Amino acid sequence: MDKISFKKKITRSDPKEAGFDYTFILAEIIINDRPFLDFVWQYETKNERYYDYNIAKELYLQLISAPEGQKESCFGGEWPGKNKAVLLICGVCFFDEDDPLVVTFEETENEVSWTSFDNPRRGYDYSLYPVFHFEKDQYKAALAQLKEIADEGDMFENLPLKKSRRRRK
Repeated sequence: MDKISFKKKITRSDPKEAGFDYTFILAEIIINDRPFLDFVWQYETKNERYYDYNIAKELYLQLISAPEGQKESCFGGEWPGKNKAVLLICGVCFFDEDDPLVVTFEETENEVSWTSFDNPRRGYDYSLYPVFHFEKDQYKAALAQLKEIADEGDMFENLPLKKSRRRRK
């Protein structure tokens, strides 16, 4: 069985590229002690529209498939659907609808499996991605860890940087 965990990742948008200045709380996905992005780069090539991890709050809500009838994400993007979650988002603008890597997951009595991956904006063969099988109790413990990260918030606007009053000598 595979093992999953989540780590908090703080990242700040680049105002020149994204057009806004926010700090985001993302959820880094760790599978079998490796960052999930390591798996992705085995199958895809990096490009100017690179991936980053999804916002922790978004990812948590999607992985628990809640709430029923949800039509859009917290930030206005389209909800990926039942038993689907956006794992990776655009690493430039941090919007999930811009460049999403979506996983479909299935849950049985003892196991949760990430069975297929897709990104409608890229032309890669996602059938080459591995299927991940997680023991259900370990997976639920990882989701509790993700919820703690998500409860810290999702993003906040950065205040303008104050110029130092010190003079250079």
